[in-house]
Amino acid sequence: LSVLQSAGLATLLVNQDPQEALACGDYVSIIANGSISASDSADRIMYSADPRSTAGVFGVTNSLPAHYSDSRITTPLGALSSERSIIDGFVIVRPESMELLADLEDARGVGVPCTIDRIIPEGSTVLYHVTTQKNLRLLVRCLSTEQPAASGTTFVRLR
Repeated sequence: LSVLQSAGLATLLVNQDPQEALACGDYVSIIANGSISASDSADRIMYSADPRSTAGVFGVTNSLPAHYSDSRITTPLGALSSERSIIDGFVIVRPESMELLADLEDARGVGVPCTIDRIIPEGSTVLYHVTTQKNLRLLVRCLSTEQPAASGTTFVRLR
């Protein structure tokens, strides 16, 4: 593909592997039920796809309640850049965009207390199902080496 790109040639790549499509494509279209459900840059499809189910084609997502404040997007877990889109009062946040911390000192005051409900080993990563004190259910993906302490309060925050 890089040879075609350096020659200035447009290329249409049809692929059924969502991760490979994101890695190869500058611009991605998703076809669902016989029609194009989304077309945009790979980054916007990953983080701002409308409908939210389109972003889910590329793996699990979290939908956090959000609103604009001072040119940033504010969520219960902290602020995001305004480059993402708020759709119906929610912003898409990938599990790998969050982290778990063993104590509030590590969280530097911006972590939200949570309970780990389920742990799913995925090889080099671990997917945690957590619930915050305000009953927000989230998926958090960490490297296997980043596992939080087994006891005590755990906090979740945006990376």
